[in-house]
Amino acid sequence: MSRLFNPDSPIMQFLTRVADLVILNVLWLLFSLPVITLGASTTALYRSLLTLIDGGGTSTVLLFWNAFRSEFKTATLLFLILLLPFAVVFLDLWILLFGTLSMSPLMRGLCLLPVLLFFMAANYVYPLTAQFENTLKGTLKNAVLLALANLPTSFAVLVLSLLPLLVFLLATSFFLQSLIVWILLGFALIAQCNAYLLRRVFRKYFPPEESGEISEI
Repeated sequence: MSRLFNPDSPIMQFLTRVADLVILNVLWLLFSLPVITLGASTTALYRSLLTLIDGGGTSTVLLFWNAFRSEFKTATLLFLILLLPFAVVFLDLWILLFGTLSMSPLMRGLCLLPVLLFFMAANYVYPLTAQFENTLKGTLKNAVLLALANLPTSFAVLVLSLLPLLVFLLATSFFLQSLIVWILLGFALIAQCNAYLLRRVFRKYFPPEESGEISEI
C-alpha cells in the first residue's frame, strides 16, 4: 500500500499529471473568457505543458500565470494579427462548403489548400511563442515553414485541435453529455498531445539547450 501512494509510483505520477491537466484546463478556459486573451492563455497553456513534459516546474498555477503575464503582449498582438486572415479564410471555407458556386471537386480541393495551410500554421504560432523568443514576423514565418516541413505532424495537430468542434458538429448530444469532461480535462489533454507532437519538431530543428531566437530555416 505504501508503494501505491509513493510520489514516484506510476499511479501517483499519472494522477498528478491528470490533476495538472485539470488545473490547466480550467485556467485556460477562465483566462480565455475575454476572447482577446485567447492567444495569451493558449501560449501559457503550451508553455506550462512543455515545461511539465521536460520535468520542470513546481506549481502548475504559477507556471501558467507567469507564462500568461510574460507573454501577454506578444501573444495578444499575434492574436490580433491573425484575426483578419482568419476571417478571410473562414469566409472562404464557408463559401466552399455552403456556397452556391459551381465548382468541380478538384477545384474545391485546390481552394481548400490555403485554408488547411493557414490552420496548420496557426497551430504552431502559440507553441512557438511559448518555447522560443522571436519577433512577431519571425514567429509567423517559422510557423508557416514548420507547418510545410512537417506535414504529417501538422495535419495530426490540426485534427486534434479541431476534435472538439468535430465532436460538437457530428455528435452534438454526445458532446453535451460529456461537457463536464471538456470543461475539466478535454482541451488541456488535446493540447498535451499536440505538445508531445510539436516537441519532437522543436527538438529536430531547435534543440532545447539552444533556446533563444529561432534562426531561419
